[in-house]
Amino acid sequence: MKKLLLISLLTLSMQNALANSKCTIVYNAGNEVLKYIVDEMPAFNFENFDEVCKNLKNANAKVKLTSISSISDNQTTAIVTSIVMDKNLPIYSDVSFNSMTWSQNRNTATEKNLTIDAVNNALNGITKEHINSLNKNRKTLGYKSY
Repeated sequence: MKKLLLISLLTLSMQNALANSKCTIVYNAGNEVLKYIVDEMPAFNFENFDEVCKNLKNANAKVKLTSISSISDNQTTAIVTSIVMDKNLPIYSDVSFNSMTWSQNRNTATEKNLTIDAVNNALNGITKEHINSLNKNRKTLGYKSY
């Protein structure tokens, strides 16, 4: 009986540890404003999060995010580009993904929210093609592919 109870508790604790483990996307922000916005985000929130995170982790890769945004006389616009790169070396994928969002609301709060949306869209657009391109460049340079 004690063994059964111990096994049950051990199994339960293992399940909780697995349920609480969370994949993390490692990223570099291309400028201080984008870094501030991304650091302030509660979490990345996009449809393919688990797949993108797993693919990046398995490929020993991170994401470089660059952005530009503006408030014009007619609208607010935010553009974010994501590119996959090696976690430890300055080796990049040849493939990137661009996301552009806009609104007729013209204020800094809208600009920040549009940038957050564009970040999530740019991350959601990362596919195996990006990883394959990174691995091709690693191989060309004589480094390990994943």
